[in-house]
Amino acid sequence: MKRRNALWFLLCTSVVLTACKKNARQPEAEPEVATASADASPVELVSPPIEAPLIWFHPMDGATGVGEVVAELRIQGTESIDSRLLQAIEDSVLLETAAGEAVRTHRVASRQEQQGSSADVTILPEEPLGPGAYVLRLPSLPAGVKAPRFPSHVTLPDGSLGVRFRVDSAPGLWGVRVCEKEKGTSLVVELTEEVLAPKAAAKAIRFESAAGPVSCTPLPHGDTETVGSLTFACDGFDPGAALEVTIAGGLESPAGAKLAASSHQFVPADVAPWGSGCRLYRSQR
Repeated sequence: MKRRNALWFLLCTSVVLTACKKNARQPEAEPEVATASADASPVELVSPPIEAPLIWFHPMDGATGVGEVVAELRIQGTESIDSRLLQAIEDSVLLETAAGEAVRTHRVASRQEQQGSSADVTILPEEPLGPGAYVLRLPSLPAGVKAPRFPSHVTLPDGSLGVRFRVDSAPGLWGVRVCEKEKGTSLVVELTEEVLAPKAAAKAIRFESAAGPVSCTPLPHGDTETVGSLTFACDGFDPGAALEVTIAGGLESPAGAKLAASSHQFVPADVAPWGSGCRLYRSQR
């Protein structure tokens, strides 16, 4: 009883004090029952549209040194993945060598997680993939899925969608992200695989702009023996001017493969957006 009185006290000290006092003194009125008129239109309940699941290729396009990779497609959505969609992907996915020869597969298997909102379609070769370049592709996106905003795949020369990767180690430039931030411009140099000696890697990269000198300072990367990307904070940067990124040779992967010297030129303002406030230049390897 004390607890009930306390609750009434707290309730009655609100902005509805007068109404509470009235309700405390008088019995509760019978609730009114709403009746629909004979000519009233039925209320139509509209469910929000279900977003099509996204499809991701693994490994990502341009990756090297992937080793004993599992070539697969991952489908992620908010609802249960239709088994007919998985079957359509199983029937159309292809794993080939860079020369266009089909890899002999033991089977293509799909697995759906217990929650049902994500699934994998995995290609299982008869033999482990040997050293060399491969392509995982779909002729087109199956009905019922869509590509993510920043996909792991590309459109290949024949119009199909897929990823190109190497099993053996062959490090190189994957791309350069140019990000405009409040404190200035950062350049993120992404490699196709990790290399040894991060400090030496930072010194091996040089930037030159057609608009004038660019001063870039490598940012700390933590206490790691290998690194797959390096970030630089840059001053005197003009996104509308051609930028040349030069990577000196001599760096190597943990497998001992050398990163060859290369030079890449692009206009940051002309390359595609990639993430918040960033643009991405993809190396044409």
